Amino acid sequence: MFGRKCRLTMAGTAVLFSAGTAVAQECPAINYVKAPAIEADAVVLKCDYAAGRRYSKDTRGSGVAYRDINVVDALPACKEAVALYPDNPRLQFQLGRAYYRAESFSDAANMMHKASEANYAPAITYMGYLYSRGEGVSKDQNRAQALYEKAACAGDAWAMYYLGSRYRAGTHVEENMDKAVEWLSKAVEAGVDDAQYVLGNMMIRGQGVDRNVAKGMELMRKSAEQGDHYAQATYGWFHGAGYYGVRQNKAEANKWYEAAAVRGNDSAKGNLGQNYRWGRGAPKDSAKAAFWSRHAAYHGSGWGLYKAADLYQHGVGVKKDLDRAKDLYLKAAAKYEDGVKDNDASDMHWLGTLYEKGLGVEKNREKAIELFKMAAAEDHQHSIKKLKELGVSLETE
Repeated sequence: MFGRKCRLTMAGTAVLFSAGTAVAQECPAINYVKAPAIEADAVVLKCDYAAGRRYSKDTRGSGVAYRDINVVDALPACKEAVALYPDNPRLQFQLGRAYYRAESFSDAANMMHKASEANYAPAITYMGYLYSRGEGVSKDQNRAQALYEKAACAGDAWAMYYLGSRYRAGTHVEENMDKAVEWLSKAVEAGVDDAQYVLGNMMIRGQGVDRNVAKGMELMRKSAEQGDHYAQATYGWFHGAGYYGVRQNKAEANKWYEAAAVRGNDSAKGNLGQNYRWGRGAPKDSAKAAFWSRHAAYHGSGWGLYKAADLYQHGVGVKKDLDRAKDLYLKAAAKYEDGVKDNDASDMHWLGTLYEKGLGVEKNREKAIELFKMAAAEDHQHSIKKLKELGVSLETE
């Protein structure tokens, strides 16, 4: 799913470029503005601790992840702080975050615009994010890219992560794995857990960098421990399947799946549901199997839809309902089809599984093998294993 494979040698445990391998990023001279120092009175501290962003240079405390912002606390605290210090860009930015969490996108954009006009890099990044999504402003990917570049050059860690992710996936820019690794590495140095997950995954699979499973797994673990739910779900999967040299441990897998599931990761919910169904790493529990699988399906996850269909087909934790099962299999297939268009290796594998079994689609062994090969080419371990079971060569033309 990471496209063509440009090789870069990574050196050192901090995942830095070796001398001479980094791609020079031309950055304009930008005066990075830190918010003016203000007295750490009770009003300001309430806003700082309720809506301060992780990895910003001037955040007080450790910062708060977006999904952990409590709007009930953050909005009044930051409104009061901005009223006291109306020209402070950090407080404007934090109020903007609180507005965004409350889905008041126009108010969020207004605050972020004010802070970015003061050349406050975190707000410049956030404006880029708003333009990329068309929330509170008209969608404009070119403007988003320009703002990310400006903020990244000014040293904002999240802008570095967004740029690296865009270049890696070729999202609204031409795919450039050199730039992807450069910016992701800088974000990793700043401690961004999302970047640790992405770069760690690339290193484990040897996609865009020389394969280094040990260093990649270290980054994946760090990201999972910091609370990134994608890393938690993936780290759990490695333990559950015993891939990439990780000793298989279903109980350890369930620990990470549950951590990811409570943070909203639908793949982890589906995996947790399956493990409760079959008693993998935990006692069999049909009720918990149904709870987690249906919860994933409710949010439209292809994996959740697939596993919920399986429960309805066999009457596990729910009343047996073949019509409901058929409908869910159809929806799962459609979801996976969308993922295949986006070059998602996992969706390739599971759509192949549906074709292999004739669930939601007409049974088609050739189509299944084609999809397994596509996923295997992206180092999807389940597909590699499946092709071996089917006696099919892993070589592709």
